[in-house]
Amino acid sequence: MSKEVERVMDKKTKIWSVGEGISVVHIQDETLYMKIRDTLKLRRQKKWTPAVYMKEGIIYAWDLHLDKKQLDTAIRMIYYQHQQRKQI
Repeated sequence: MSKEVERVMDKKTKIWSVGEGISVVHIQDETLYMKIRDTLKLRRQKKWTPAVYMKEGIIYAWDLHLDKKQLDTAIRMIYYQHQQRKQI
């Protein structure tokens, strides 16, 4: 991950490697989660299920397990969303 991407990452979005070319993206923004999920067509994968975090019955965060290609796309989307927020 580039220094520029690390600099603009929202503190509510985290990325870490779990080995074997797989990384976890932790997202606390529902809109961003749905954009990444739909862009990568994750719901079409048979064994795909995100880890969800709930508080008082309300989902507030998701963990997506992504391969390198998917991660590159997700990082671009995270960066783009941050740039849009910065302009507002």
